[in-house]
Amino acid sequence: MRQTNFCKKAVRYLSIVFLSIFLLCTCGKEEEQSRTEARGENTINDKSAVAKKIQALTVTIEESVKPLIAEKGRIKVAVIELENLSNRAREENLGRIVSELLTTSLIQADVFSVIEREQLEKVMKEHKLNMTGIIDVDSAKQMGMILAVDAILCGSVSEIKDFIDINVRLIDVENASIMTAAVIEIRTSDFLRDLPPDVRRKKITAKQEIQKNLDLLNEAIHSYSLVNTHAGKHMNVVFPKTLKALVPDYIAKVPDPGKGKWIYDSKTGEIRNSAFPDLSPTVAHVKMQPQMDRSKCSSVEAEAMWAVAAISDYFANPMHNSLPNVIDLMEADNFYPENKIEITGDLSKIKITAFDRSGKCPLGKQFVYYIPSASGGKWETPE
Repeated sequence: MRQTNFCKKAVRYLSIVFLSIFLLCTCGKEEEQSRTEARGENTINDKSAVAKKIQALTVTIEESVKPLIAEKGRIKVAVIELENLSNRAREENLGRIVSELLTTSLIQADVFSVIEREQLEKVMKEHKLNMTGIIDVDSAKQMGMILAVDAILCGSVSEIKDFIDINVRLIDVENASIMTAAVIEIRTSDFLRDLPPDVRRKKITAKQEIQKNLDLLNEAIHSYSLVNTHAGKHMNVVFPKTLKALVPDYIAKVPDPGKGKWIYDSKTGEIRNSAFPDLSPTVAHVKMQPQMDRSKCSSVEAEAMWAVAAISDYFANPMHNSLPNVIDLMEADNFYPENKIEITGDLSKIKITAFDRSGKCPLGKQFVYYIPSASGGKWETPE
């Protein structure tokens, strides 16, 4: 009887143990699955065609940096979003998808330290750097210094017939040299089939693509204007004569206008697309020409006040008892105004007139000041 009770207790005890082990294993799997889903890892089936191609590309990249790995131990890389060169690539946003898959594969290789995409995009926007596409080695060197990385991975994605071509190059930022370049080809149907569930295609419409390129051009035009506008005799805002003048200092290349054409006004710096005439740049920069024109007024006024001070110094000499000549005043002060200045009237009331040579001062054509003056000078526009 005692033996029977002992057996029952043993069976019950073992059942509890086995049940606990089963529950722990099940919970562990669910917890790991939850963690994986929460991370949203851009992983794909290791046996898929895409996975094999991406892994092979990663191996090629890793082989090219072995000397650098031996020197530094771990390579810090910035993965620039690959540029979409074909319509299908743009519609499916393949450049970003491939960039994310490459990023994940490089991290898994465990010899690369990849800068986070959000941090990368933030730095590139702050410094107005090209955010997609193939970058030349000189630009890569500048970008590498800003991002504090050892290498930059960039490239492009395009669809040719039934295949997707992925073209990448790894650039050593210190030496400004290409470490490796590779092209892989994946059948389009395989690529779209093998995409992981958490990497969904965010289709970019043609209008969104044009808006992005419109903003890129607008920023480049504005940067060109800021650098090349000089305050001088004419004090005019300078815009590039053509969009090609922006390459390569401000953009790597003129972006694709899609089905339309870029409509650019070199006098105003305004940019539009013929296919989407309703679109305008997201950032509306302050027009500098009105401010420059207003500065012309200030220049004329300042030169008129120079004449007032020069006349005051002139009559400080008791030997002077007639109106001075403007040329004499200029030679005495070694100052030569850009605008025309006239001195008229008599000793009881001297009239100083400074003419705006540019003709762009919005306040008038000439600034008049009287000595003595009760109210200061004023702008006039004679008929």
